[in-house]
Amino acid sequence: MEENHETLPLSRGLREWLPPSRTGGATNPATAWRWHRHGCRTPGGGRVHLRTTRIGGRLYLRRADVEEFIRACSAEVPLASAPVAAPAPADLRQAEAAVVLERAGILPPSDPVQAALDRPRDANRRDRRGCRS
Repeated sequence: MEENHETLPLSRGLREWLPPSRTGGATNPATAWRWHRHGCRTPGGGRVHLRTTRIGGRLYLRRADVEEFIRACSAEVPLASAPVAAPAPADLRQAEAAVVLERAGILPPSDPVQAALDRPRDANRRDRRGCRS
């Protein structure tokens, strides 16, 4: 495979090597700067950064780097290795503590209707007509 070391200024490289946006225009150079600086999230959950070269204060792109970036951003992830969101540890600890306290009789059984009825009413609360209840 032949290596392509063609180098162009950032804005021209974007126009020539990236497909147009949904509106038909070229990718904004600020978007490429963001991809270079902060990276782009990959389907696997990682980050990939667009490689650039600074020559005399200007940023340049290599065609091979743009192609590598596009491949990394659009790589397929097998379903078995796709990340699964797990509950936050604090939520799990709070739920476990509530179950233990309910079993010990310290907390009443969790019934949302009864909890709403037992909640103290706010003295300054007003109904839809603006009257205090």
